[in-house]
Parts: sequence; C-alpha cells; structure tokens
Amino acid sequence: MPTPSLSPADAIAAVLADRYGLAVRSMVQLPIGQGTVNYRAICEDREVFVKHYPPGTDLAAEERAIGLSELARRHTIPAAPIVANCHAQLIDGSTPHAVSVWQWMPGRVITVLNTQQCAQAGEALGRIHALFAPLPESAAPSPEADAWLRIDPAGLEATIDQLLGIIAERTHSGTADDFDALAEQTLRERRAMLESLPKLIAELPSDLTTQVLHSDYSPVNLLFEGDTLTAVLDFRPRSRS
Repeated sequence: MPTPSLSPADAIAAVLADRYGLAVRSMVQLPIGQGTVNYRAICEDREVFVKHYPPGTDLAAEERAIGLSELARRHTIPAAPIVANCHAQLIDGSTPHAVSVWQWMPGRVITVLNTQQCAQAGEALGRIHALFAPLPESAAPSPEADAWLRIDPAGLEATIDQLLGIIAERTHSGTADDFDALAEQTLRERRAMLESLPKLIAELPSDLTTQVLHSDYSPVNLLFEGDTLTAVLDFRPRSRS
C-alpha cells in the first residue's frame, strides 16, 4: 500500500523537527505573504514564524535579504531574529519545502497608522536608509533604476488602454464594481500624464544614486504594540533607486 503524501504543513513540520530540533504542536497558515507561504508554528518551547519558499525561488537572494534583516537588528532596529537550523544555515533547502524560521515577534499589523505610529515608522526607515547606504551593494548598478529611466510611454499607454477596455467590458455586462470605477478614474489620470514623463525624466540630474533598501516597507510589514513599533519584517532581496 503506498504511503500517503504529507500535506505541505505536515511536511514543513517534519523539516522543523529534523533540521531545527523543534517539536511542532500546531501549524497555522497565515493569510499574509506574496512570494512565500507563511506559518505560525507553536512548538513545545517556543513559537516561530516560518516562511516557505516555493520552487524556483532565488534562495541566495533571499539569504542576502536575511542578512539585511540581521544587520538592521544588530543596530537596534526592531527586526525578528532568524533561527538557524542545526547546521547553522539561515535557509534550509534540504527538501522541496525550503524554509526560513524566525522568532515570533509581539505586536500586530495596523493598516492605518496614527501620528505617533507614523513617526516611529519614519524614524526606523531613516535609520535603515542610513545603515544600508555605505554597503558595497548600494554602489552596484541598479537594473530597477535603469528600467525606470528608460520608461516607455507608448507601452504604458497600450497597457492602460487594455485595462480600460477590460473595465468597459465589465461595465457593459453589468459586473463592474466600485473598484472598477476607481481604477478607471486613476488609469485615465495616469494616461493624461504620460506625455509629461519624457520631459520630466530629461530634467533629472545625471548623477542620481541608488542604494539597498528594505524594498517592501509598508504597514503590513510593521508590527505595533499600541504606538510602539515592535518589529520591521520581510526585508526583500533587491535595491531601489
């Protein structure tokens, strides 16, 4: 009789037991994350946050992003400590269920920040920028900046027209909703501004710089307890201009 295959959560729990020495009592998948599938694992002696990287993920780049998070944490920016596996590896790629494991951090996501929370988020972001500016990677060429400076107004116009066509079809069929109305308004505003882009880009200084950043600094990656910032999460493996 064939052995039943494990569910993803059970397979990851097995990795935590074998490679991290963590006895998992329960695994709860979290409704957050874009490039990874995330879990809260309650173990016998602690709770951890688990990021599962799907096949094809650039694990070397993800490990560099973990290095950024650890650098920030060592300089008193509140970031979740990484939990290395039994072989001192930051990411365990020994199975098809590649994972990184992090200490569970207190706090909760607040999507609309008040003045004090904004001040704490801004202060932490400024410190991250200052900390990452001297890194050698900050002086490296930036494909993102090159693509941004070589913007294609005609291509953008075609994309906007395609999206407006989809909204028009939804409106005609009676399936359009409030989001479609807002999207149509925004797209028409952006389309009207396209002809100004080449002139604006031409007026930019020739010595613009780029540097390594958090790259996904938004409320969903910040945790607060009251007005206190308790964690900056999910540093991303790329630089921005």
